[in-house]
Amino acid sequence: MRRPRKWIWIATGIVILGGLILQLRWRNDLLGQARLYEPWQTSSRDFQAARNKWLARPFYGYHLILQYQITRFEARPGQIPDYVTDTCEVNVIVADRAEQQIETVSSSCDSSVPRSIAQLFAMFEERAARPVGKAPSPDQTAGCYNSDTGYLDLIEAEYDRESGYPHQIGNSPTAWNLTGYCWAWLTYPNDAALVQRDRFIVKNLAPLESTR
Repeated sequence: MRRPRKWIWIATGIVILGGLILQLRWRNDLLGQARLYEPWQTSSRDFQAARNKWLARPFYGYHLILQYQITRFEARPGQIPDYVTDTCEVNVIVADRAEQQIETVSSSCDSSVPRSIAQLFAMFEERAARPVGKAPSPDQTAGCYNSDTGYLDLIEAEYDRESGYPHQIGNSPTAWNLTGYCWAWLTYPNDAALVQRDRFIVKNLAPLESTR
């Protein structure tokens, strides 16, 4: 019986080695995306530090133009179901440090949308301290979870270095963590259609000259 040539063994070895490398890389990519139940703690610390800086700002009143974006999963007549983003904007004058004297210059938003930085912080305060979401259900592997069945709704923001107000802030649905070394897909939640994403963008914040 004729023996296989040397190059066939070499080619077979390369194919097997390549497969193992790709498999390990794929696994590491999944584990690299795994999120421990800790990001909210960082979010919470940043949130509180920014709000404290805002409370200690050197000015009282301010002119604020705030854009609100809300994204939902919708099925509209004659269209393929998809995420739809609606946008509106408020233009206000906040005249006092306590942010109670608010004059609306113009608005295309309803009354539930914040009209001051204090109201904006208040809207996300509970979410920063305790993120909402859907807990994952365990699979058959000890210590592992089906990551595509759970998510955390964390806050995501960029704060002004000097005054602490958020240049933009919103919720960010994030895949739940993997605990241990598990084989699991890190996909977006199966019930993504139920997740509403709010995003607020401060288009302008100008201190008023008055220090009442």
